[in-house]
Amino acid sequence: MREESSMKKPMIKMIKTESPRSSKKNKFIFLLSILLASSFYILAPVSADAASPLVVSPVIIDEKALPRDILKDSITIESRADRKIAVYAFVYNLENRDGQQEFLDPSRADFSTSLANWISVTRGVMSLNPGERRKIDLTIDVNLRAKPGVYHAVIAFGVGDSRAGAEVGIGEAPAVAVNLEVLTNTHERLQLRRFIPEQTFFSGYPALFSYELLNSGDIPLSPSGEIRIYNRKGEEVATINANEKGVNIEPKEAASLIGSWTDGKGFGKYKAVLDMDYGTRERGTVQDTVFFWVIPWQKMIAGGVILLSVALGLGLLWHREYEKRYLLRTEAALKHLKTLQNSESGVDETAPPTAPAPVAPRRVVDLRKK
Repeated sequence: MREESSMKKPMIKMIKTESPRSSKKNKFIFLLSILLASSFYILAPVSADAASPLVVSPVIIDEKALPRDILKDSITIESRADRKIAVYAFVYNLENRDGQQEFLDPSRADFSTSLANWISVTRGVMSLNPGERRKIDLTIDVNLRAKPGVYHAVIAFGVGDSRAGAEVGIGEAPAVAVNLEVLTNTHERLQLRRFIPEQTFFSGYPALFSYELLNSGDIPLSPSGEIRIYNRKGEEVATINANEKGVNIEPKEAASLIGSWTDGKGFGKYKAVLDMDYGTRERGTVQDTVFFWVIPWQKMIAGGVILLSVALGLGLLWHREYEKRYLLRTEAALKHLKTLQNSESGVDETAPPTAPAPVAPRRVVDLRKK
């Protein structure tokens, strides 16, 4: 955040927590003090003699960085004097002691917690002609051992014939407040070790999937995502929450999760796509795809038995009907054949039947008497 101002600045009051991990409350109080001080000088009458011969902008620089990061910025100074002036830059840490904000000499500070020591700005004399404006490069080289937290510093610009003379009234000199939040230098990394269906062929539902995730980073991760199910036509037929219980995976540990598809209705070949996100600072993704079959063989066998029974019943009925018709056709054919035979022999089938002729008795001769 960069704010422009052309008025004289008081000694900037800032708050820095005693530990590098400054709270949001302290940062809010710090910014509020800047606004109140600026408002006071804007609203209060300022005499021509008391007006500052120098204007700086921006008033506040807010940055975030990791250890080892190098940030580039700039500050603009403008002369309001009617003569040539010599300007010197001074950089101090700010710390809260007994309710008072104090400028601290950076030469006595720990480099891992001293924002002033990370700031590089020209410290030599800068000569400005009346009305001249100059852009000054600013570099913040965060210490490699910087501890996470919020740090405050001030860059004040004094006017004087020498550096010592300019430093005399440095508390009333125009200044730029620098706030830097050092972020935790962490690595968020999640690896998918395995994603497989519990079976290649499922006899019914539910269809279960197991997957193992390894947290190879150095902070806990709670991945979120889903398993999407597609049929053979490529249509999405189901979605499963991949981390329904919100499992949190600690650094260097692995977690085995189970996904369950319980409300399926179809059968055949399916595709399951695992898609999970993780991370807070930078989102990462793990993905994988597997194929599986759902073949409800028990229901299919039961259906087959029913179909077979129906087929056998229909076959038996058809066979009986066929046999009945066959017998009728055979009987009709025999009757027709008999009629043809009788017509060829001259027998009138319509004449009444006649009595058979009498049979003459036979004489028996006994040959033994001869």
